[in-house]
Amino acid sequence: MEHIGVISGLAPVHALFNATIALFCLCQAALGLIIRMRRGKSARPSLIAIKTHRKMGPALVIAGALGVLSGWTLVFYNYGSLFRYPYHSLTGLTIALLLAVVYAVSKKIRGADSRMRTIHFSLGVLVLGLYSLQIYLGMRILYW
Repeated sequence: MEHIGVISGLAPVHALFNATIALFCLCQAALGLIIRMRRGKSARPSLIAIKTHRKMGPALVIAGALGVLSGWTLVFYNYGSLFRYPYHSLTGLTIALLLAVVYAVSKKIRGADSRMRTIHFSLGVLVLGLYSLQIYLGMRILYW
């Protein structure tokens, strides 16, 4: 049963919040790519870029988790089920879990350990791809 009220109208707010998080993830990826390219050229990466990248990571993990929880709250309140939109729900959960894994991998990067850096990079690219899919799925829910 659909509920009419304030919480029902929060779907666009949820969408805007998560689109903003996706945009910040894209900025985070660009910053990481700049750092990575400088390391590949044996140049010293900017300390400001490194510090910004490190500070944004944990905040994005928390924000990604909050995005999933807010979506689940909206759907459960309105429909009584978390899986009214199963692809969107599972993609959001996957993104939140991958963000946590990317963060955990980042904590294992030591010095010039290229293996962990490569894993971190690859998982980050996967997160961006999933965010693109998630935005598409969310737009289908809102507008089609």
